[in-house]
Amino acid sequence: MKNISKWWKSLLVLSILVALFNVAVFRTSAASNILKGPYLLFNGGNTSMSVLWQTSANDSNVIRWGTDKSYGMGEETVPVNRDDRQHRFDITGLQPGTLYYYQVDDQSGSFRTAPADNATSVKFLSYGDSRTNPSNQDKVATRARLDYQADPDYQTILLNSGDFAAQDTESDWTSQYFVDGTTYPEMHAFQAEVPMVGARGNHENTGSVYNKYYPYPYVADNYWSFDYGPVHIAIVDEYAPFAKDTAQYKWLENDLATSTKPWKIVQGHQPGWGAGTHANNTDVQSSIHPLLQKYGVQMYLNGHNHNYARAEVDGIEYVTAGGGGAPLYTPNPNAENIVTTDMSYHLAEFDIEGETLTMTARRADGTVIETININQKLPDISKLTLAADGDTLQTDSPQSSVKLGLTAVDSQDAPVDLTDVNVKYKTDKPDILSIAEDGTVTIKNKPVFNESVKVWAQFLNVKSNELTLKVQNPDGLAEAKLTSDSDSLNAGSQAKLSLSLKDNLQADIDPTGADVVYRTSNDDVLAISADGIVTVRNQTPRVTNVSIWAEATVQGRTVESNKVSIIVGVTSGGASHEIIAPIKGVYDTTEEHADGTLDLGSPHLEIVNNQQIILRFDKLALPKGAKILDAYVQFSAADPTANVDPFDVNIYAEAIANSLLEDPGDVSSRVKTNDFVNWKDAPAWTVEHEAGPAQQTPNVASLVQEIVNMEGWKEGNALSFILTGQGSRSAESFYGAGSHADQIPQLHVIYSNPESVPTDPGDGEGTNEIVAPIKNAMDDMEELEDGSMDSGSSDLEIVMEDNTQQIGLRFADLAIPKGATVQDAYIQFSVDEPDKNLDPFDVNIYAEDVSNSASVANVTYNISSRVKTASSINWKDVPLWTVEHEAGPNQQTPNLASLVQGIINKGEWNEGNAMTFILNGQGTRTAEAFEGAGSHADQIPQLHVTYTVPANPGNGGGTPTNPDNGGGNTNPDNGGGNTNPDNGGGNTNPDNGGGNTNPDNGGGNTNPDNGGGNTNPDNGGGNTNPSNGSGTTNPGNGSGTTNPGNGGNPVIPAIPFKDVDSHYDWAKDAIAVLADQGIINGTSATSFEPSNRITRADFMMMLVRMLDLNADVTSNFSDVSANAYYYKALGIVKTLGIANGAGGNKFNPGEFISRQDMMVLMSRAMDVTGKLDLSGTPSDLSGFKDKAKLAPYANDAAAKMVKAGIVQGSGSALNPTGQVTRAETAVMIYRLYLML
Repeated sequence: MKNISKWWKSLLVLSILVALFNVAVFRTSAASNILKGPYLLFNGGNTSMSVLWQTSANDSNVIRWGTDKSYGMGEETVPVNRDDRQHRFDITGLQPGTLYYYQVDDQSGSFRTAPADNATSVKFLSYGDSRTNPSNQDKVATRARLDYQADPDYQTILLNSGDFAAQDTESDWTSQYFVDGTTYPEMHAFQAEVPMVGARGNHENTGSVYNKYYPYPYVADNYWSFDYGPVHIAIVDEYAPFAKDTAQYKWLENDLATSTKPWKIVQGHQPGWGAGTHANNTDVQSSIHPLLQKYGVQMYLNGHNHNYARAEVDGIEYVTAGGGGAPLYTPNPNAENIVTTDMSYHLAEFDIEGETLTMTARRADGTVIETININQKLPDISKLTLAADGDTLQTDSPQSSVKLGLTAVDSQDAPVDLTDVNVKYKTDKPDILSIAEDGTVTIKNKPVFNESVKVWAQFLNVKSNELTLKVQNPDGLAEAKLTSDSDSLNAGSQAKLSLSLKDNLQADIDPTGADVVYRTSNDDVLAISADGIVTVRNQTPRVTNVSIWAEATVQGRTVESNKVSIIVGVTSGGASHEIIAPIKGVYDTTEEHADGTLDLGSPHLEIVNNQQIILRFDKLALPKGAKILDAYVQFSAADPTANVDPFDVNIYAEAIANSLLEDPGDVSSRVKTNDFVNWKDAPAWTVEHEAGPAQQTPNVASLVQEIVNMEGWKEGNALSFILTGQGSRSAESFYGAGSHADQIPQLHVIYSNPESVPTDPGDGEGTNEIVAPIKNAMDDMEELEDGSMDSGSSDLEIVMEDNTQQIGLRFADLAIPKGATVQDAYIQFSVDEPDKNLDPFDVNIYAEDVSNSASVANVTYNISSRVKTASSINWKDVPLWTVEHEAGPNQQTPNLASLVQGIINKGEWNEGNAMTFILNGQGTRTAEAFEGAGSHADQIPQLHVTYTVPANPGNGGGTPTNPDNGGGNTNPDNGGGNTNPDNGGGNTNPDNGGGNTNPDNGGGNTNPDNGGGNTNPDNGGGNTNPSNGSGTTNPGNGSGTTNPGNGGNPVIPAIPFKDVDSHYDWAKDAIAVLADQGIINGTSATSFEPSNRITRADFMMMLVRMLDLNADVTSNFSDVSANAYYYKALGIVKTLGIANGAGGNKFNPGEFISRQDMMVLMSRAMDVTGKLDLSGTPSDLSGFKDKAKLAPYANDAAAKMVKAGIVQGSGSALNPTGQVTRAETAVMIYRLYLML
């Protein structure tokens, strides 16, 4: 009987385990390294879905997908795509409205693609304010999953009105949203099955972490829109300006005006009309509500109030669905315009079927709050016929117009009255024509040449015939194009200008018959002769950019040319360039008051009025290694009455290679450069909106150069300036400038291309990337079948429009040096017209077979007549481009490295030359052209090239000798026989124990506490500790690395990591020894990623390994999964009392550790283990100007670490709240290691 009892017990246990496995399908397995996700991201299209996840290490994962759980459609290995171990894979080529399954390693999920464009029915879900209490959100997620388990059509999207987590921090996102699948299996599974489409809430703050995990294809800030079957959904950002005439307002009006969908929903976070406890957002009422009325929006969705409420205003439903999990608010049923309220955790279910929208608000327990129906009678229209009262518009006549006429018939071929029908008029060139609601067509922008423009009408999915209208310029001179043979000048040098002229039919005009006058933006600097020779009239004290243009007159018609820039005062070699980078977001101009409070949305910047100001300039097109010649910030005067003298301001740069919004969020805690530029005695700013020399900072080139020289700098990074001091000048902020882009603060930088590319001593070569955009309208040209050129189009039809064309893309000023080895190259496009796709898509890409491609001219057959390379790259079967302005992997060409390599291998290739690609074939994908992108630089076609250059033998080509040898060691940076004194030969660094030593560091004078000839064990000298023997190696080291406690400096083993190069000489020994000891690991066999930040969990693992700590782990922090690779290490430090967590029995293992927390944990480890007796007093911190920023709990530990020399700070800054890189961590751990 006992044996039978055992058998039954075993069977029972097995049954329970099987049941638990089936319930917790999404639990992380021991084999999985996935920390967050997998979860879904909807990008606005119906043929793709993005799967994202975050891992515990920089490893690749395998994703498989298909229409069933055999995952037979595809399989890919996905590496990390960010430095925080984020992964993303876009599954493309899918069918609309179809259920798919996927698996990432051992974790699985599913999703349904968006409906077909012509779908008339759809279902989806909505809730918001899920923050703070995951147990409550898990109940709502359970209800959502029950919905689509009962009706699979609900497994589509969830509109989330914001406040995903209490704070936009890694810890809150981890503990409240990306929760453990064991504790909250429904939430975990829900995220793997339904993509969230969020609106930014107040708890998302600037949205830095939010945008990392949910990188929606925003138009700007956090707003965008998409079609989902029969409904158009616009997501607004209520924490960016949206009042009338702002960029967001104009976008929303255009977005709603151009939508042809019968149903429209707008989602924001705050209510226009709600039931409390938060007040109604009156800006929504005054700015957004009129647009909803005007363009037939049926519903506004929001959260913010943690309850359910529905208001009806002017026939529009305002629905608050804020019951996603946050603490509930008591609603006021008597609030203005409120119809229904309920205090519960809930969601909203949407069911659109033809002319009826049904919304059911349902509590988490399944009971119904209410159900409403919105009905609209859609007219029966089967055909639209468009006519016009003319076919030509004259650009020289302001009154010139054409009136369109439209008729319709229904499915029975009977006429339809269009009086109250919302028909949209459209054109293929909206930058040229404007069409009013009554069908009146006028010229919006005068084209350079005569143009043919198409117009049509559309109602829902019914499109009319197309008409072609001619936009006619007066006969005669139409264009003057100016070029220069040099872009920089010094005294004694000259440039030659060339002028070409064309008439309205794009025919050339002989410029010798024209009257030409040359103009400059600064006549004091440049002189121009009648034949176009440019010389320096007066040398400027600093590098200056001067604009030149021409005014040409032919037969009484005067046309002004384009402007060319010449940089005066350049003394270095290489091509010179200027970038002008405006502030891009409202939080990039922040004022911090004296009490530490932040003003994030002020219309004015008071510079500085006893505050600190940060100016963050993002996505700077400054290549690594650039030489900065001149730089300044241009302001625009705001309040002429706000001048306070004396004006004395210091300008610093933030001392980081890529300035982030979230790291840290304030101003004063950021680490500033030691150097600064003083801005003093600026003239009073007395004219509103004046933006001239008086509103420019002094030259800040030295600060920009310091940042661009940093190891982590790369083109596209962000740079911040921090302003402190006294006095005041009032400038327009990003918020205050509104739609006046010229009033936004702008960073101007003049630079020259790198004269040489830094080499990587680790492997003899350096890897570089350039990103080169199309630079003018003539460099992206379409050649039609008849050989004519389309130079003014706002888009590029690749490659078929009305007929087959050839596309020419010319990229000028390419900073690719002679002899470079091209590793990867592609062209990145941005989608223009999502409805203009044509399959099969089969395009061949050639390069023009010359070493320096000439400018594209508006001459017949100018593309096809160019000599193409013999080889080409085939671009085939590209997924449909269905999301306007999407610029992702689907909009990239295949690898063009072979074509680029062939061109730069030509003998005449020089850095700064131009290269042209020629595209021909069949099919269509439509991209933004240079002219169509306008001010949106990220939408212009860009050439991306990754390349390496051969090592310079004088700069790293030598083979370093073993530094153990003590002499003759070649510093790989020098390439010669000179010994680096840090390596122990010749005149040695006294800190390293050789030659003439510092008696404090273990030289001739010994520390009497250690006995006899024993040196101070902190540094190690020639004499050993007699109790341990001399020269005895620790056999546990695995490679003969001497344990420094046993006497002598440790033997430094070879370092296996190629990315620990000469920039990290200060950390090489530490990394080599600790890696050899198994205390610290690389991110792969050959990479260490020294500049990456380190998490709290990874630091504790290093500390546990270094101290060889052990303990019986009977409990752990609540946010540490039993399957986590750091589970044992964190359990040990908790058991020993070294780590007490971050409150609430949580450790926040995935957060990056701060310097002060690192100091506290190291100090506490020494106290608990008794391995080292450290002491310190407040006076040890007196040399650090930021010591007041230390948290009270960290003061004692910081003093101990500083006194022991384990932490040394940077100059006079301790930077306690800053985060630590892997290299910095290794050095501090190593210093401690040497002391044990």
